[in-house]
Amino acid sequence: MANRISANRRNAKKSTGPKNTRSTRFNATKHGLLASGVTELDDAEGYRATLHDLTQEKHPVGALEGFLIESAWTSQGCAA
Repeated sequence: MANRISANRRNAKKSTGPKNTRSTRFNATKHGLLASGVTELDDAEGYRATLHDLTQEKHPVGALEGFLIESAWTSQGCAA
């Protein structure tokens, strides 16, 4: 057990975190922490009302067109 503890301590000294933050500094934007757009969490009533209006105006046929309208509204704040 003592050997394992000392080995863990030696290995812990080697792991100091990322050496290069070029690729990791944009993780917040990739994972949505700084994402822009409208979601149902922002204003649930307004979201549903606008989505209903878009659906009435565009008359989507099938699940794919319905998904595209919802996706356009969510990502652009009403690009449809």
